[in-house]
Amino acid sequence: EVTEYISGCKKGNQKAQKALYEASAPYVYTIIQRYIFRKEDHKDLMQEAFAKVFLKISRFDIRKGPFKAWIRQ
Repeated sequence: EVTEYISGCKKGNQKAQKALYEASAPYVYTIIQRYIFRKEDHKDLMQEAFAKVFLKISRFDIRKGPFKAWIRQ
């Protein structure tokens, strides 16, 4: 499922980007909450995190590890 979204994202498919965001956002938000205590910053950090994800998605390689590990970086 997530690998299909990633494949679509690599092709620039906006529906795949939305699906990947929706599938990954709770995980990313949990990480942000652990490290950033000011709730006012959470939305901005989510935007920044996913901007980087979509910018660098072409670098993701499933053979090097799971997506969750990659996105955590």
